[in-house]
Amino acid sequence: MENNSEKQIRLRKSQNTLVVVGTGIIIMSLWSVIKIISEVFINKDEIVSALRNEGNADLNYLSDSTIVVLFAVMIVLMSSIFIAARVFIGRSAIAEGNGRRANFLYIPFTVLYIVLTVMQIRESANSLVSGKSEELLVIEEPSLAALMIELTSLIMLTELLIAAIKVRQYRRNERKEGADAA
Repeated sequence: MENNSEKQIRLRKSQNTLVVVGTGIIIMSLWSVIKIISEVFINKDEIVSALRNEGNADLNYLSDSTIVVLFAVMIVLMSSIFIAARVFIGRSAIAEGNGRRANFLYIPFTVLYIVLTVMQIRESANSLVSGKSEELLVIEEPSLAALMIELTSLIMLTELLIAAIKVRQYRRNERKEGADAA
């Protein structure tokens, strides 16, 4: 098959999409870490009072700054699972976009992340409209900017999923055509 056939052009376009969107997903995961840490430090007084008043453990022996740092570390560690999954998705998409073998699990992880992102958008939209959140401890006030970022993330994940499916279909068809020709 020649390099400039219509199929090859579409394959390269989908591969390029995987590389670009995969990189964007990795950058969004790094942004999530920065966002989480900044939100903890911006809302440190509310967090400390909520933990001191509602926590089961006696935190009176710890200073406020120690509580904030411990809370930030706990949040980052819990978030690291989701961040690692996003980095896995992004790196796998980049690998597949560059023609290397990628772990198939990144496609189901992408679908899972799309579902989680839709749920987050729904929660953000509801809290933006009502001014309240169903979460027990609200770190951030609902904002239109947060909703827009979640929508951007959803678009990126959807674009990645579509491109991954297209690349796999093109490659499967190429193998089938190669086997038929032989």
